[in-house]
Amino acid sequence: MKIEYTEDQIQKSKEVSKQNMEVKNPSVIELCNERFLLMPHVFSPELFPSSKIFYPNFPYKKESRFLDIGCGAGYGAILAVKNGAEHATATDINLHALENAELNCKLHKVENKVTVIESDLFSNIKEKYSTIYWNHPFITAPKDYKFENIIEKAIFDPGYKLLEKFIKQASKYLSKDGRVLVGLADVGGLDSFRTLAKQNSFSEKEILRQTGVEGNEIEITLHELKLK
Repeated sequence: MKIEYTEDQIQKSKEVSKQNMEVKNPSVIELCNERFLLMPHVFSPELFPSSKIFYPNFPYKKESRFLDIGCGAGYGAILAVKNGAEHATATDINLHALENAELNCKLHKVENKVTVIESDLFSNIKEKYSTIYWNHPFITAPKDYKFENIIEKAIFDPGYKLLEKFIKQASKYLSKDGRVLVGLADVGGLDSFRTLAKQNSFSEKEILRQTGVEGNEIEITLHELKLK
């Protein structure tokens, strides 16, 4: 895949990740008119714009099973259940995020409808899902990039190798007529993403594009993939 990145993008993102890691106290944030608890060392919607763009514009629907990969504090899975999903699975590799997601499930009284598990992409996934969603860590970096903290793993996908792996594996976990939703941006490898989708028998449609926060005018995009 041809992946483009700039040192300026990387440096700005590293600085924000450090701000995120320096947060010591829990806080409360609001998304889609719902209040969520945000714990330290968990990817923060206050510092990164994608969550506040995606969730208010998300194509929720009544469905059987929703999979939220890289769930952070659990917003995606919880909002999916509140908007019609019968059950959701929330996964992350950050143990702080998993604990945070479980707290928010209890806060919203959906712990019997949301399963929270540790999983690196599909490593611990056994079921098939009507929707698979991933807010991909869309800032690119060299293939040999070394992560400095756990938040950086929610920001950087060196060489877009994780995205490549995700698209190659996703169909195995998708139920009939299911959909894959991927959060990306107009930086790095958007063209390569579309090529990967086509190579793995997916049709692709961009369903959202919105500019991020002032001073970081990346255009955040949401894409729907369906098997041909």
